[in-house]
Amino acid sequence: MIDRSLERLLSDTARGVEYPATPDLSARVVASLREPVALHVAPRRPAFGLALLVTALVVVAALAISPSRDAIARLFGVEGSKIEFLPTPAPGITPTPFPTAVPTSSPPPGVIPGVDLNTMTELVGFDAALPVVAEERSQSTVYFYGGDGVVLHTYPSFELWQSRLQGHASFGKQVRPDGTVEEIEVGDVPGLWVTGPEHIVSYSDRNGAHIPASQRIVDTNTLIWRTDTFFYRIETDLSLEEALRIAETLP
Repeated sequence: MIDRSLERLLSDTARGVEYPATPDLSARVVASLREPVALHVAPRRPAFGLALLVTALVVVAALAISPSRDAIARLFGVEGSKIEFLPTPAPGITPTPFPTAVPTSSPPPGVIPGVDLNTMTELVGFDAALPVVAEERSQSTVYFYGGDGVVLHTYPSFELWQSRLQGHASFGKQVRPDGTVEEIEVGDVPGLWVTGPEHIVSYSDRNGAHIPASQRIVDTNTLIWRTDTFFYRIETDLSLEEALRIAETLP
């Protein structure tokens, strides 16, 4: 009963309402279809460019947060240095000892000790970068690893390794499980400070080939960093603060 009354009320109301005339929509649609439509297509941006922009924004945002800054440093590290922690042996298992270096009476092939700076430039193709320190340099030695020239400058309290590391060349380092690798800054570039027990260092040439003759044991602290000019390593018993003072005098 209520439904019928409501229906009648709505019908009476509808009859009393004046509706505007229905526009001629069909004529307008037909006319618009006859006119050419200019399509404005926005140029497509390469997906790579967009992805790069997004990545840059993420990195910039992350750099504002200290923990993220540390994580990014671990991600990029120091170009030319590959750090590998040796696995921790199972309980009751004695770790495999490092090989013992065998002294030789003469330099191995590819090693030229006692090189003066002018001769060094002719051999390796770059000028020496020497630190500003009070100590006298003992000597400079040139090593050729797979055709790549690496220079060692020897001082009484530290040894400075200097190279260009062209192509895929890099120094690899195997660190014992109880060793430490600390992320630091040398001036305004990232660096690594390796301390703890002895570790193994070796060289891979510009083609990525490992050079077995380059493998050696290092039982001192090592400061590693790279600038726009050179890749550096300082091997020393000095403290980090003292090593940084030396490093920050180099280009």
